[in-house]
Amino acid sequence: MKEAPPPLSQPALLPYGPSAFSLAAAISLQQLLSTAQTAKMASGVKVHDDVKKLFDDMKVVKANCDPGARCRLVFLGIDGDFIVPCRIIKQCDLDKSGTDPYDLIVEHLLKEECCYILYDCHYERRDVYKEDLVSIMWASDQAPIKKKMCYASSRKALTSTFSGIKYDFQVNDITELNTRAAFAETLGMVGEMNKLECKCVD
Repeated sequence: MKEAPPPLSQPALLPYGPSAFSLAAAISLQQLLSTAQTAKMASGVKVHDDVKKLFDDMKVVKANCDPGARCRLVFLGIDGDFIVPCRIIKQCDLDKSGTDPYDLIVEHLLKEECCYILYDCHYERRDVYKEDLVSIMWASDQAPIKKKMCYASSRKALTSTFSGIKYDFQVNDITELNTRAAFAETLGMVGEMNKLECKCVD
């Protein structure tokens, strides 16, 4: 007489109950919705034509242009569905006030929670005079999370507008920019940048 086959082994009981699966599904749905919302924010904010024109003017400096009319610094912000210029500083403004654009950047960041900056940076690197456009996204660690997310997700639209820009970075802590040496380090020029806006880099 043949022996009866051994009973089939029972599947192991899962260590999680139905409520755990419901929670996991809810978390996955929430993450999906969050990703979709971020994508919507990124695609919803556009760069205003005024910003594009300013960038083009700063990128290509005409030989016969008035030096005083040259745009040196632009602070940008989000207004509704557009990234727009909030403050434009020309060389003639700097000449009248006796300040340089770097000092104005630090001053502005201490007042604002989030902004974008387009800076026509004049400096010396290894004793060679240079001019380069610098794009900065400022999102203070103390800024509301929604505001920081809005600026971060909209940055891609601005970056694609600023094509060919040499230096583009994000700053969250004022100590990354509050001295000329810190600014040089952020640009990757430690020990190489001799002067920034005609002032020595300590």
